[in-house]
Amino acid sequence: MKNIQGYQFIHLELFSRISSRTHKRQSAKNMAKELCRSP
Repeated sequence: MKNIQGYQFIHLELFSRISSRTHKRQSAKNMAKELCRSP
């Protein structure tokens, strides 16, 4: 069980790093969507 928890922690660390890297691109897309939606 400890091994599984450690693996999940490492996986979350990697995921957070990748998401933070791609967050700028996604936020730009979301901003464009919001601008298109607003009148």
